[in-house]
Amino acid sequence: MRVLLVNLGYPPNVVGGAELLVQSLAREIAARGVRTSVVSLSQNGKDWQYDDNGVRAYFVRAHPMGIILLKPERSPAQRFLWHALGEANIWISRKLAPILAREQPDIVNTHSLLGLSVNVWKTARAFDLPVAHTLHDYQLLCPRGTMFRHGEPCSRQCGSCRLLTARRRAASAIPAAVLGISQFILGAHSAQGYFPNTMKAVIPNGFRPPAKAQPRATVAEGAPLRIGFIGRLHPIKGVELFLDALRRLPPGRYAAKIAGAGSPDYQAALRARAEGLDVSFLGWMPREEFYRQIDLLVVPSLYHEPQGMVLIEAASFGIPVIYARRGGLSETGAEFPRFRGFDPARPESLAEALWPAIAKPETARAFRAAAEPIAHPFTLEGLADNYLDAYERVLSAKRTQGWVAGLSSRASGEW
Repeated sequence: MRVLLVNLGYPPNVVGGAELLVQSLAREIAARGVRTSVVSLSQNGKDWQYDDNGVRAYFVRAHPMGIILLKPERSPAQRFLWHALGEANIWISRKLAPILAREQPDIVNTHSLLGLSVNVWKTARAFDLPVAHTLHDYQLLCPRGTMFRHGEPCSRQCGSCRLLTARRRAASAIPAAVLGISQFILGAHSAQGYFPNTMKAVIPNGFRPPAKAQPRATVAEGAPLRIGFIGRLHPIKGVELFLDALRRLPPGRYAAKIAGAGSPDYQAALRARAEGLDVSFLGWMPREEFYRQIDLLVVPSLYHEPQGMVLIEAASFGIPVIYARRGGLSETGAEFPRFRGFDPARPESLAEALWPAIAKPETARAFRAAAEPIAHPFTLEGLADNYLDAYERVLSAKRTQGWVAGLSSRASGEW
């Protein structure tokens, strides 16, 4: 099998988690004998390539502004122009076509198309190649990619989003398959008329759990419970909700640690909001190091997280989790019966969920001692198994049913 993956970025150009997921998937299937290549935007203004552990990685100058999302100093005007040029990207087809001709993939698996546009799908169709698209976020539905507005998650597309994404919705009839990292994100797109008559599958993101338990930081008897948050510091992540919940807890009974980065203005606002609380802002740090320092993780997202990979990571390190029951977090949290959910629509419910652990910190630490078993679909091996199975099903449908890209003769239905 020959597989070509397409994504906005690829290491060393990392915008978010999708880039690392694509690299992990590409390396894993390449190690199994699949001829694997990846196409992403170049950041240095040149076309170049390198071999990444058996993966042929192409970086193409297919956007005149490169990947402006990697530049913290970008202005709102630059960001708007970058998105506008990316939506109607007229360069990607010219760059992608010779790579398709050279690699001759059996299937094209697209991921984040920010800055690349749905012209990637149209180019693959011109080569009569089946496309499987992976949904990592809501960018096809919402220009902001979050489906979050005025402090609340959106239940459906607003009028402006529907208008601005009309081209994406129309082109969503091209892929032969759509793969969602949760049932929630698949349903959100189907409800808005995306990917009609298309094969659908849920393939959660996976990772390779630590090979052995990490050494624990020593905690004195009766020490405050160490409560942590890790992730991007952004209003949709609910950090403010977390800080407000801490104010409802008795001082001296907890020590909060917040790891992650965001805009300087927002970080300053969070520090001001945390004044008087026992909160340490740690900045970005390796997850392994962070999990060694906490007894309990809080995931207070206000928007509908597409999956909630952080729950699985915490479980692998033996960290109990209190999570917001929204979006894909609810699906992932249900895999770990000892984790506890709360309703972010009731801000006081987070403090209520924290109280039992605050009251008996040694009980929480005892829970921390044993790592949760990670189900196969959430491992890197399970991820690769599921993707290869999806590719085979698409190719089988093409062989046995005379699949033609973009036409209704394509096989449909759930896997």
